[in-house]
Amino acid sequence: MQKHDSFSLFAASFFHFHILSVFIILAQWDRKVNPYGQKSFPQRTDHRLSKTKKAFREELFSRRRSIRRYDPHTENAPSLWKDAVFSAVTLLTNPKLMIFGAAAQFGIFFTLALASLFGFELKDAASIAIIGAADGSTSIFVATELGSGYLGAIMVAAYSYMALVPLVQPPIIKLCTTKAERKIKMQYKGKPVSKLTKILFPIVVTMIVAFVAPDAVALIGFLMFGNLIRECGVLNSLSETAQNVLANLITIFLGISIASQMRAEDFLQWDTLIIIGLGLVAFIFDTFGGIMVAKIMNLFSKEKINPMIGAAGISAFPMSARVVHKLGLEEDNQNFLLMHSIGVNVSGQIASVIAGGLILALVKSMLGG
Repeated sequence: MQKHDSFSLFAASFFHFHILSVFIILAQWDRKVNPYGQKSFPQRTDHRLSKTKKAFREELFSRRRSIRRYDPHTENAPSLWKDAVFSAVTLLTNPKLMIFGAAAQFGIFFTLALASLFGFELKDAASIAIIGAADGSTSIFVATELGSGYLGAIMVAAYSYMALVPLVQPPIIKLCTTKAERKIKMQYKGKPVSKLTKILFPIVVTMIVAFVAPDAVALIGFLMFGNLIRECGVLNSLSETAQNVLANLITIFLGISIASQMRAEDFLQWDTLIIIGLGLVAFIFDTFGGIMVAKIMNLFSKEKINPMIGAAGISAFPMSARVVHKLGLEEDNQNFLLMHSIGVNVSGQIASVIAGGLILALVKSMLGG
């Protein structure tokens, strides 16, 4: 029955992506045939076309300067940073960054074993461990699917540590790396990525995850759907709504949902403090795992890797990438790790969802569910 349900989930997701892909192809064809038709694409004047070369050059330098001044502890990122958010271009041009995303999930499995030693039931230990995914939605999904009795504490711990990444990660990174390692510069060799590749990326990732961790299809499907409507180029209104208005509405309802789970009789217990402590352990060992793998790779690689980017492999996007970039600038004001860390951060998002699906499959099979 479980195999049948997994196949049904995969078939349904593939069908939906297929229908959306057909729509995108038709929309692209319509744009080529009738680019300024009143029915499909109203004619408009793009103000950017009227910019002179001098104005464009000044804006480019202004953006380059602003990205050096951003504050990683706030969401007031410059426009160039916002253009990089939710983009997998760096990951596509340098696929080996996916290794760090996988390595940074070490804290999840370490905390699973540790929570079991503290006497938590397997379903609760697994739900607590997934806090290390640094992804609130994954934590909620796994805890709900396993029927954990500590949902409120898990939600609070997951979102608290996501917000505390700029405070939690820097001390760990500095303890695990030397000053010389933090000064390692990584050249960014940007390669052109075709439009077709950007569109196929979310579809292929969803299909692969459906085979590897069928229980995670719902999570990866929504994540990749957001990338798809952004990159297809013909659903700009939907993309802007999803990134701004819809995201804000969901944040409000999410906050209300978390608050409703914080009943005094369920929340004010010693177990809550233990869960919060285990969540911190998960974050620490996630960061440690990513950095150590980067150090090991440096032993066999001619082109040295700054070990700090391994710390960006957690799913706290884009805060972790900001922290790594800021630490690089603190050691050397010409050491720009932004594009490398953002690529690792994207891979961490995907890896955390896969880890959540694997945890679900493992625990359900052990519990006979």
